[in-house]
Amino acid sequence: MSTQMSQAEIAQHFAEADAVFGGQPATEVKQDPLARFVEIQKRLREIDEEEKRLKLECEPIQEWILNDWADKGQTKATLAGMTAYVRMDFFCNKKSGVPTETVCDVLRAVGLGDMVAPAYNAGKLKSMVKEWAETGQVPEELKALLSFDTIPRLVAVKA
Repeated sequence: MSTQMSQAEIAQHFAEADAVFGGQPATEVKQDPLARFVEIQKRLREIDEEEKRLKLECEPIQEWILNDWADKGQTKATLAGMTAYVRMDFFCNKKSGVPTETVCDVLRAVGLGDMVAPAYNAGKLKSMVKEWAETGQVPEELKALLSFDTIPRLVAVKA
């Protein structure tokens, strides 16, 4: 489902693209399309590297904030037009060194054979394990094969 953009939103989109791509109007094509393509690709790589660097810089800051907020019982804050909040993300993966077929055998043994065809559906398994974990009913056979937990993530959205 897509939503129609207003003329103002379209103009804003192109203005932002102009800023990202070094002032070259996004609505105009340079004389040499290959040169423009290469220029854009180089800029995208720079942006990608900058994003990686910023994510690395952000990791210890996020950890500090999560610990500080846990001590204070805080779950969100708004600053500079952004709301940062704690989101709990659940993960479930087979443990390192555990063969997929072993997980499939155990899933069949605990009555989840419908999830297995020739391998298992990781998304459905995650959903089932999350339900069981919330009630403390994860089958022991699966506990031995899977690593799972709910971890806090610090998220920021426009306020």
